[in-house]
Amino acid sequence: MHLLCSYSFRRLPDIYLRTLTMTKTHISNENSKIGKIPNFSLPPIKSCPNCKYCFQKDKKLTCYALKAYQQYTVVRVAWDDNYTMATHKPKQLRSDIVKYLSKTRKKFFRLHVSGDFFSQSYLDMWIDICQSFPGIRFLAFTKAFGLDYSNIPANLKIIYSLMPGMPMPTKAGTRAYCGNLPTTNKKRVYYCPGNCEGCMMCWNLRIDEAVHFDIH
Repeated sequence: MHLLCSYSFRRLPDIYLRTLTMTKTHISNENSKIGKIPNFSLPPIKSCPNCKYCFQKDKKLTCYALKAYQQYTVVRVAWDDNYTMATHKPKQLRSDIVKYLSKTRKKFFRLHVSGDFFSQSYLDMWIDICQSFPGIRFLAFTKAFGLDYSNIPANLKIIYSLMPGMPMPTKAGTRAYCGNLPTTNKKRVYYCPGNCEGCMMCWNLRIDEAVHFDIH
């Protein structure tokens, strides 16, 4: 049996660690940056098909999600469980997420505080889920530029995430720049204030606009 389990970066009861004896789907109800916005994540690096520009062993650039993954056991177990579900039990994963979304009153949902669309079939699963819940707005940043996003529904906002030195995606779309802005940028750029719940700017960016993040 698979149980849908929610966790929080802020308040994690000790008993929770003793319940992680089987693979489950984990949806976080909040974290310190995005606030009380439900979110689903995967482990960094192994679920990210284009991570070489944000993760380097010399630590000149570092994956921000890797810090939480290494520091907090409960986070690592949750993200690893989600990846196992996505790669080995995708039908159960979809069922668990649909069950959660059917009960929540939240109007916004964030994909991948950590992780990315690691395959077309995984992306297509989320497209199908988003189409089933038109009253909820979904947001995902991605470096998986090679996938087919042509069937993205209106309630799923995809933002192409770019690190310094990363080749620009050839397809049109809203972009997020980390670190120094490229000299080739021609979009109107907004700076991230660091509090998603109090801003919601990224959810409303147009295709000719971009957001700029400091490297964590």
